[in-house]
Order: sequence, then C-alpha cells, then structure tokens
Amino acid sequence: MMSAEEIYSKVKCLRGSKHIDMYITTNRIIIAKIGSNLGWTLAFGVVGTYAAQRSADKKSAQLSQLTPESILKADKHNYEILNNEITQIEIKKPGAITTGKISIKTTYKTHKFVFKTKEEYNNNIDLFTRLFGSRLITI
Repeated sequence: MMSAEEIYSKVKCLRGSKHIDMYITTNRIIIAKIGSNLGWTLAFGVVGTYAAQRSADKKSAQLSQLTPESILKADKHNYEILNNEITQIEIKKPGAITTGKISIKTTYKTHKFVFKTKEEYNNNIDLFTRLFGSRLITI
C-alpha cells in the first residue's frame, strides 16, 4: 500500500517578477505561480508592488490548504519536477545584500529561482541536504 504524498516544506521564491511557492514533497517539487509584480508595479508603482505581494500571500495561504495534486492543478502555469528526474541542485548562499539562488537541473531542463528572503534559504538548506544529498551543491 502506497503512503500519501507529504509536503515537507514550502519555499517562497521569485523567478523574474513572478512570485513562486516551491513545494518540496516526498516525490517531487511542485512549482506554483502565486502572483506577479509586473502589471501591478507598472500601473501603480510602490502601491502596486504592495498590492501584488498581498495578493500573492493570499493565494499562497489558499494553496497551502490543498493536497499536492490539487496545488499542481490549481493553475495552468504550475508544474512538477519529479525527484528521480533531478540530476543536480545548485544553491548559492545568500550574500550581504542578496537572498541566495537555487538552480534545479533535470535531464531535460534547468529551473532557476531566487529565494525570496535569506530566511527561506536558512529554513530549508538542511532539508535540501537531507533529501538530495550528493546531488546538492552549495556555493
């Protein structure tokens, strides 16, 4: 009997102007788009950036209540990266003013993200180390 898929962690990231929640599960990493700054910022400046963040936070909270499969199906831009397809994960440690980067390499594509905050790196580096072992490189 197969056990239910478990979500180990949700990592808040950015890819360009897009807000991303990266769900680390038993079997895969689910990339969920939760919002974008671009339109809001262009239309409303700083106030628009704040509004975009609030909207992303709300969608993130809603997705957190769902199963992994429901998260994947919640938006046509969401996708999965199966753990057995990952050949390497490269994580760049945060610097004095940077938040750190994560690059997930598979047999067919490289997915690049920026940690939203230094805390996202600090709260998840041990999990990445435990789950991906020798496939993880930190620089």
